[in-house]
Amino acid sequence: ERGGERGMMASSKKEGTMLVKGGGGGPRSAMMVGGIDKLPQDFERPKRFVDQDQSMQTMLLKAANTSSNKNRTYNSSSTASSSSPLAASSIIPTNSRHLKPSYEKPELVEIYPTQPSKDTYTREEAAALSQHRAKYTAATRLQREARRHQRRMGKIDEGDVNLGMNTRSGLTPPEPQWEQKVEPLWTMEAMREAAPKAQRGWSDRDLEGVSPFPDLPSDAERELCSKELTRDQLGRIVVGPMLIDFEKVSMGSPTTQYLVISNTLDQCIHVVLDLAPLEDFHTSKHSSQVIPAGSLAKFPLTLLSHEFKSIHERIDYTINASHVHSFSVIAEVVPVNLTLNADDLTFQFSLDNWDDFVDKVLVLDNPQRFPVEYSVTLTNPAFKLEHPSGVIRPQSSCELALRWEPDLNGLPVQEGYLVLTVVGGESPRRVLMRGELPESNVRAKEKEVNAGAVAVGAHQHATLQIRNHGTRDSAFRVLLLDPKGSSNSISISNSNALLSISPALGKISPEETMDLDVTFHCDQEGVMNLPIEIEIRGGKRFTVLLKAEGVVPQVEITQDEFDFGRVLLGSFMRLPLEIKNPAPVPVNLICDLTALPEFQLTLPKDAWSPEDYDQCPLRLMSATGSEMGLSRQASANAGLTGGGVGVGMGGGGG
Repeated sequence: ERGGERGMMASSKKEGTMLVKGGGGGPRSAMMVGGIDKLPQDFERPKRFVDQDQSMQTMLLKAANTSSNKNRTYNSSSTASSSSPLAASSIIPTNSRHLKPSYEKPELVEIYPTQPSKDTYTREEAAALSQHRAKYTAATRLQREARRHQRRMGKIDEGDVNLGMNTRSGLTPPEPQWEQKVEPLWTMEAMREAAPKAQRGWSDRDLEGVSPFPDLPSDAERELCSKELTRDQLGRIVVGPMLIDFEKVSMGSPTTQYLVISNTLDQCIHVVLDLAPLEDFHTSKHSSQVIPAGSLAKFPLTLLSHEFKSIHERIDYTINASHVHSFSVIAEVVPVNLTLNADDLTFQFSLDNWDDFVDKVLVLDNPQRFPVEYSVTLTNPAFKLEHPSGVIRPQSSCELALRWEPDLNGLPVQEGYLVLTVVGGESPRRVLMRGELPESNVRAKEKEVNAGAVAVGAHQHATLQIRNHGTRDSAFRVLLLDPKGSSNSISISNSNALLSISPALGKISPEETMDLDVTFHCDQEGVMNLPIEIEIRGGKRFTVLLKAEGVVPQVEITQDEFDFGRVLLGSFMRLPLEIKNPAPVPVNLICDLTALPEFQLTLPKDAWSPEDYDQCPLRLMSATGSEMGLSRQASANAGLTGGGVGVGMGGGGG
């Protein structure tokens, strides 16, 4: 019975029946869904819906079961039926906006007892309690809406400590009120001190061309400048500005502002500024001036402070030694900071820079609204600066052109510091300057180039090899020296009368070998030594010696004369011509037969060897001297090193 009571209960007051699943009894659960043919929606549990009345009955039944279990210890048989309506009434939602009160539903009449008890309410008590709660809720809601409306209309101060209530209920203290009357014979103007008219500021056009006046009056002006002025006369003097704002100024840097006084009277006045108590304004000039009638005067105020502070002072000025007035001066003395475009500078030679120096630019920017004075000191003499000091205008910048002129035979890395001192700055700034010489590991393959014996008067060729043993690209150029050792002028060809080299400059990659074509000319017999100096960009120079021996070419002809004897007309006859070259150098021989067209030179193929000559040494030349090509029968020059040739005589042509 207990399992059935907890598991399922039915109400006969309504046609439908509602099942509530409990712990012990109840309907048996259905079989589990399974299989590969099932879809996701087949595994969803069926949804059960109830209306408002069924939900209320479920709550009442659950409350009845709970109360029955609690009271079963004391009186399980007698109190089970009577305790369920008492416990159920405690959970009835009597103040629901969506459900009707339980005491108004006829199906719930039995749950309310007819007699009042300490455990539950009767139907009438429940209705009265519900009405009281609804009335209290309505009153609270009405007050909240009223306060919200007053706050929206601005009638309630959020910071009001009285919470919108009237202090003392609107009552005023019983203090006596004195009657306020104006005395017609009493004037307030007599109490007011006479003073000049204040002027906020002056335009640049008004101050243009204004120069200082004399500081002391003359004999004729002394009486007027010592006369006391009336109230009206003081009102016609215009002074301004009454507040001079220097804004931010740098320590140790003078800054000037002006106090302007306009004298509209028909007499001169003497104005003196009292700057003695103010040490920061001791450098001001023209603090005493005699202003003529109808004139405008400028009083320069030069602020020069040697400490960081804020200045707010009043400066007195005296008119005609009788009227003392004052104006305010404010300023803020701050340390000066310049902005640099770099904290360190690195100087390096580029591959196309063949100068002996490297230039860099350091930019100094002044963000202040006042000029800044600076000075620069360099710790390394290899670094140079043309203008070591100057002044930077407000919110402007300047450029420092630095130059590094290193010792090419010195250290590969040269360092120094640029010390920047700013007038009014906290401490000097240091900028590291670092100069790096390029790697100069380029050397010649041979220390000297020996061309051997060469013919005097002929152009000769040799090859000079250089190699880059470093790890970076290097640039080189050739400097030619005369035999005495003095350097020649350098041109793009780097050539002189005796020697020329191609290429004369260029770039060589790491582990690369480059051949330089050397063309030289020997103009006299004997040994010739020509020095070739090669400079590496930013590195050291090395010299290669070109050696050659000048030899005068010599040619010997064995035959003294040629006797052809009797020759038939139309036939030809050959006689041998033997030419010998006893010198160790090749010789170019020109044989001119233009005047003897009946004779010609021939060189048989078996008379010269390809091992000694690349091509036939006998060449044909035209009458103008230009080469016409190779020929076995020619009347031109032949480059001979020895051997014999045949000379034939025939008719026609030359």
